[in-house]
Amino acid sequence: MLFKPLTKLLKRAYGVLLLALLVVPVSSFASDDDAWTVTVTTYLWATGQEGKVATLPPAEPAELDISFSDVLEDLELTLMGIVEARKGKI
Repeated sequence: MLFKPLTKLLKRAYGVLLLALLVVPVSSFASDDDAWTVTVTTYLWATGQEGKVATLPPAEPAELDISFSDVLEDLELTLMGIVEARKGKI
C-alpha cells in the first residue's frame, strides 16, 4: 500500500480546500449596470449514522454505527455547490 499515505494527505488537503471555499463565497463585482456578475457558493454536509437498518424478513435488523470521521476516511470525492452568472441588474 505505497499510495495509502499519499491518498490520506490528498484527502486532508481536499478537506482544507473545501472548508476554505465554504467560508468565503466568491463574487465578481462590476460597477456597470450591464456587466456580468458571477457568484460561486460551495456547501458542506457532515453527518454520521447510528441505529438499525431493516433487512429482508426473517433476518434481524442490522446494527449501524458510523461516525463522520469514518465516512470521511472512506470518501473518494464529493462536490456540491452553485455557480450563478448574471448580466445586468436582474
